[in-house]
Amino acid sequence: MNFNLSLRIALRYLLNQRQNRFATFVALLSLLGIAIGVAALITVSTIMQSLQGRLKEAVLVTTPHILVQTTPDKMTDLLGLKHVVAAVPYIEGEAVIKKGNSAALVQLQGMDKNALTVKKGFTADTFINDGYPQTGSFKLIADAALFNRFNLALDEKVKFISTLNARYTPAGLAPVTRNFILSDFVPSLRDARTLHAMGAFNDVQRFLRLQDNDLQIRLWLDDPMNFASVEKELNYLKLKFDDWRSTQGEFFSSVAMEKLSMTIMLCLIVIVAAFNILSALSMTVASRVRDIAILKTMGMNKIRILWIFMAQGLILGGSGVFAGTVLGIILSLNSNIILNLLGVPSGNNLNINLDLTRIAFADLGALLLSLVCTLYPAVKASSSDAVTNLTQA
Repeated sequence: MNFNLSLRIALRYLLNQRQNRFATFVALLSLLGIAIGVAALITVSTIMQSLQGRLKEAVLVTTPHILVQTTPDKMTDLLGLKHVVAAVPYIEGEAVIKKGNSAALVQLQGMDKNALTVKKGFTADTFINDGYPQTGSFKLIADAALFNRFNLALDEKVKFISTLNARYTPAGLAPVTRNFILSDFVPSLRDARTLHAMGAFNDVQRFLRLQDNDLQIRLWLDDPMNFASVEKELNYLKLKFDDWRSTQGEFFSSVAMEKLSMTIMLCLIVIVAAFNILSALSMTVASRVRDIAILKTMGMNKIRILWIFMAQGLILGGSGVFAGTVLGIILSLNSNIILNLLGVPSGNNLNINLDLTRIAFADLGALLLSLVCTLYPAVKASSSDAVTNLTQA
């Protein structure tokens, strides 16, 4: 009963501010500010998360998540590690691709498709598809950036040159040359600095003249960002390894830094809006000192007075959070349309996935901030002296 009474008084104070219209204006500004801040936070975080997912697909599709220097008989043990979902014998080396007067350095990778081992619940074609080059075909799957840079077509023969383990002849140092067929491509950044090409394990090993002790085990993780726990276990097993951060770490660190800076700036919008709630409630308390004194003389205790003004702040904050969440979800789901209207080509559409956990944390943070900003005016109202206020009135 007392709870319902406090809530009804809070709504009455909130909706009936004829004595102080400026306080109503500030309260509406706070509600609007929280709504805009929450909507922007949800939209930007969703787009940045989707962009990070797109970058992981484009950049880490050819970059091994973790490379372990060990023998193939250890693959079963490695597959038992948490977050590891697939393992395959792997070999790599640098070569030069040459077409006409143009040349570029390529990271040549070889995987033994027949030795691929996957964890239960996953399929082999998720990691190496059926079109992966077979031994003896001397075919390669290359980055799309490589095709773009050299204006290549599918199934075109291209000369590769390797000076790795080159042999000396009476005529001098003789590099290995071989024509490979570029049979397919994988997505990549248009201006990727490091070019990759993948082929059959034996073909690459034969071309680069690598020995069996150059073999490594390539591990796929359920999420490349889960490398820390896997590396902790590899250190415990005293195995040498390398991960994707050695080649792509700086790039993803810059993306994460940009995401963090955007989140901080948007959180500041919510903080400023929440402080407007404090200002609005302080003005309400100042204009309602006589009403508060009357309520106290009628027997309402400090806790109920406190709840009246905290309820006002929570109503304002909750309304702003609800409106911002709805607006943020709508903007996030239609972000591709909005980006296209702003001039982003339709071919660059992002795969938008709403992260309900992030949305819930954003909403909870805004509500808690609104609650904190109500404490000062609510405590001031509950601790005011009824006799003094009635006498002054």
